[in-house]
Amino acid sequence: MSSRMLLAVLGCCCFYLAQPQVKEDFQDGNFLVNPAWLGNITDWTVNQAGQLESASETVNNSFYLSTPNSLCVETEWEFFIRLNFNPSGVNYADIFLTASASDLLQKTTTGYFVRIGNTLDEVSLYRKDATGIAKLIDGEDGTVSANDNLLRIKVIRNSSAQFTLFRDIGSTGYYTKEGSVTDLTYMTSSYFGILVRQSTSSFFKKHFFDDILIKQLVPDLSPPEVVSALAISSNQLDVLFSETVDPVSGVTLDHYMVSNDMSNPVSAKMDALNSALVHLTFNKSFHHAQIYLLHVEGVKDLSENALHKGQISFSYFFTRRFDVLIHEIMADPSPPGGLPEAEFIELRNNSGRQLQLSGWKLITPTSAAVLPDCLLQPDSFVILTAPANEHLFTTFGNVRGVAGFPPLDNEGTVVSILSKEGMVVHSVSYSKAWYVNTVKSEGGWTLEMIDTQSPCTGKNNWKASTDPRGGTPGTRNSVEGVNKDDTPPKMIRTFCTDSLTIHVFFDEPLDSLSASAVNNYYLENYTGTFTVIPLAPLFNEVKLHLSVPLLKKTIYQLTATSITDCQGNVIGNFNKARTGCTEEANRDDVVINEILFHPTPDGTDYVECLNLSNKMLDAAHLFLANRNGTGAVSSIKKISALPFTIFPGDYLVLTEDVSSLQKSYLVKHPELVLVVPSMPSFPNDKGNVILANSQGGIIDEIPYSEKWHFALISNNEGVALERIDPVGSSTDNNNWHSASSSSGYGTPTYINSQNKEKGALNAVIEVRPTIFSPDNDGHDDMFLVNYQAEAPGYVANIRIFNSYGMQVRYLVKNALLGRSGQWTWDGLDENNRSLPVGFYVVYIEFFNLHGKKKLMKRTVVLAK
Repeated sequence: MSSRMLLAVLGCCCFYLAQPQVKEDFQDGNFLVNPAWLGNITDWTVNQAGQLESASETVNNSFYLSTPNSLCVETEWEFFIRLNFNPSGVNYADIFLTASASDLLQKTTTGYFVRIGNTLDEVSLYRKDATGIAKLIDGEDGTVSANDNLLRIKVIRNSSAQFTLFRDIGSTGYYTKEGSVTDLTYMTSSYFGILVRQSTSSFFKKHFFDDILIKQLVPDLSPPEVVSALAISSNQLDVLFSETVDPVSGVTLDHYMVSNDMSNPVSAKMDALNSALVHLTFNKSFHHAQIYLLHVEGVKDLSENALHKGQISFSYFFTRRFDVLIHEIMADPSPPGGLPEAEFIELRNNSGRQLQLSGWKLITPTSAAVLPDCLLQPDSFVILTAPANEHLFTTFGNVRGVAGFPPLDNEGTVVSILSKEGMVVHSVSYSKAWYVNTVKSEGGWTLEMIDTQSPCTGKNNWKASTDPRGGTPGTRNSVEGVNKDDTPPKMIRTFCTDSLTIHVFFDEPLDSLSASAVNNYYLENYTGTFTVIPLAPLFNEVKLHLSVPLLKKTIYQLTATSITDCQGNVIGNFNKARTGCTEEANRDDVVINEILFHPTPDGTDYVECLNLSNKMLDAAHLFLANRNGTGAVSSIKKISALPFTIFPGDYLVLTEDVSSLQKSYLVKHPELVLVVPSMPSFPNDKGNVILANSQGGIIDEIPYSEKWHFALISNNEGVALERIDPVGSSTDNNNWHSASSSSGYGTPTYINSQNKEKGALNAVIEVRPTIFSPDNDGHDDMFLVNYQAEAPGYVANIRIFNSYGMQVRYLVKNALLGRSGQWTWDGLDENNRSLPVGFYVVYIEFFNLHGKKKLMKRTVVLAK
C-alpha cells in the first residue's frame, strides 16, 4: 500500500484529534456573513456551484479576502482550490493560514501562507515577514502545471510548531506529503485569508475556493494501532499504523515478528512520505496464498503511547496472468459523445483480492509508462489517462493520470499491462475492425470486453459500447455477458528468421506452460533438437531454436499436440503447418496471376501472385508498384510489414479490404490474403502492375488494358483479368482473359477459371439424368448440365421448351465460360412456378468469337 492511499485512509492522521473552529463551504451564497470576510469585496462572488470565485477584471492586480482566525498551533487547515489556468510567477494564489492583520497586501502583515503556482508550478509553504518572504517547505515542481488544476491542501501544525504540508492533485481524496518543517517565529494569529495575483485578462474569473476547514487539535492519549499489513513483494511487508509512530521505536526490529518460521525482519524503515507507514524486509520469502500472523509490540506514537500485543494477519499472492484486465479502450475520442474528448484505458481487478498497481507498466510497441500509486480493490476499476486529462474523469470514478500515457492508435495496436516484476498480466491487440460498426469505429465510442472469464479470446470477446454516452469508464461494461470460449487454438502459419529459428503463429493466446513443452512439437524429417519459448506479450507466438540448420528448398511440416489456450481448450485438427528457409525472389520466380483493376463501387482492387519457383519466398521482401505518367516506377508499396512465407505453387492475394473481397468473390483460402493498407493506383482503362524485390529488381510486370477483357462483356466492372498460361508472356494480351461468370468473375486464392491445362479437351457437354423429379427426396431432384471447354472465350445459352414448342425457361443467357462448370434446372419456369410433368426439350448452344460453335438438344422427362 503506497503512501498516497495510506494518507487517504488516515485522513492525514497525526497525534491529535481535531475540533473545528472555522468552517466555510459558501452554500449560503454569501461570504459577508457566517463567517464574515473582509477585503476587496467587489473582486469576489459566489457562483452557482456554491464556490468562492474571483471576479476581478483588472490586469496586473492583487486582491484578497480574510476572515478572523486565532488558531495557529495544534491546528489543522484544509481547503479546496481550482486554478483554471497554468500558473506562473505572476499568476498564483496564496492561502494565508495565519495573518497578523486583515489586510493581506500590507507589507507589515506577517504570518504563514501556502502558495499554489509560481514559476515552478508547485505547492509550497512560506513565512511572511515585514521584510519579505521565506520558503519553508519546497513542494515538488510541476504538480500544478496543467491548464486546469483542481486540488485539496491540508496543513497540520503540532504543539511543537512543526508544519506538515499535504497536497491532493485532482481532489481525489488521496493526499501526498510535500514535507515538514518546524518554525517558531509566529505563535499567534488573527486572520485566515486568500490572496490572488493575476496579470492579464486571460486569468480573469478563473480562481475557485471551497470547503475551508480550520480545526483545533487536542492531545491523543491512546496508543497506535495496526491498521493493515500488506505484502508488496515476496519478502517485503508494509505495516500501516493508525497514527504517526515514533521514528526510533517504529524501526526497531524486535518490535515485529511473523509466524510460520518467518521470525523477525532483517530491516525496517519509515516511509519517506507517511510516518505512519513502516516497510519491513525479511530474509525469507512468503509462500503463495499462505496466511501469516504479524505480531507487533512496543511501537510508540509521538506521545510515547506504546502498542501492547498488536497482531494482524496477511497473505502474499504472486501476481498471475489475468489478475488485472484491460477492460475498456477509448482509442479515438473524437468526435465526442457523452464522454470527455480524451483517450483512456480502463483496468479491472480480476484477482479477487486487493492489488497495489504502483510500479506496474502500461506499454504499447512504441512507448511505456509507469503507473502511479493505485490500490485496486477486488472487482473494481481504475481509469488510466494522461495527467492533463485526469480531472475530466473524476466524476466517472477511480482515475489516475499516468505520466507518459501511451498514445492509442485509432486503427489499432497492442496494449499490455505488466506487473512490477515485469510479467505480462494482460495484453490486447485491438483493431478498428473490432467495432463491427462503421459509425462507431469513426470515433467517440469505446471498445468493451464482454466476458472477463474469457480474457484471451481476442476480438470475439470485444464489442463497441452500447452505452448512449459512448462508453462506461469506471463502471461495468454495457456489453457485459457470458461469452464462453470452447474453441481450441489453431496453428496459422510459421516463418523462419534464419535456418536455426522458426516462429510459429496461432490464432489466439496460449497457455504458456503447455506452449513451452518441447514434447508438444514434432518437426517432420528433422534430425536435430530444439527448444521452445512462448513470446510475450500476446503469447500467440512461439519461437523454436534449432540445433541443426534447416536445408534450403526443403519444406518441413511442423505438428503441435497437447497445446492449450488460456481457457484449457486443447488444439485439434488445425495443428499442422509447413515451414522452411526463405530465399530472395528473382525474375519470373513469382508472376502476377490475376488482376481486378475495375471493382464495383463497394469493392476494392486486388492483385493475385503465384510462386512458380521451387523456393520459399518472404512476402516482406516483395513490393507492389505502378508507373506514373512519365513511365517511371511509382507508388512502391511493401506487401507485408511482417514476415510471411509464400511456398512453391502458392497463391498470394493483395488487397486493401479483406471483408470487401470476401463479399464479392469466393475466397477459398483466406489465409493467403494479405492487406496492403494503401495499394498503388490501378486505373480502370489501362495501367501497369509491377512486382519487385527488395533490391528494386522487377520480378514481373503487366501493362494491362480494359481491351484485354472478353469482347462480348459490355461492362467489366467487378470482372477480374486472369492469366491463361502461368509461364506464358506477361505482356501478351492473348495470355489474359476475363474471369468466367460461373466462377463469379474472379478466383482469388485458387486456380484461375481460364487457366491453361495440359491436354485440354474440346468442348464437351454432358447432361443428366434423363428423368428427374424435383420433390426434394434426395434422388434426382435436379437436371444437370456439365461442360468442359478446350479454351477460354466460350459463351453459352441454354433454353428449355415444353412438348408444344413453347419456351418455358431461359436457363443460361450469354454466360462467359471458364474451363469447366455446371448448371442446374429445378423444374421451375421463368416466374419460379412449378411446371407440369411431361417431356421437355433442352436446347444448348456453345460458341466463341472465332466462329467455333456447338449445338445440342436433349429430351428430359419431368416426373413427380
